[in-house]
Amino acid sequence: MSEFKKTISRDEYLKALALYTVAHDHYINSVMFAGALNKIIMAVPEKYPGGHVDDAIYTDERGGVIEFDEALRREKIEVEDAEA
Repeated sequence: MSEFKKTISRDEYLKALALYTVAHDHYINSVMFAGALNKIIMAVPEKYPGGHVDDAIYTDERGGVIEFDEALRREKIEVEDAEA
């Protein structure tokens, strides 16, 4: 009896490897982008992990401007008005 639960074809393996590679690269980029964003808004995730902005980034729902603005509001960050 084999210790493996499932057997996949070589083609399925190559597709899975490509998806794994892309997902891993996106994860690494996401961590870098989140770090740069936290520097801009002066958040210190090491001291306050899982802030509202990070929560908005790492949700399973599609985020947008409304979600970003709400996260900033919850972090008590305001945006200066543009100078005329």
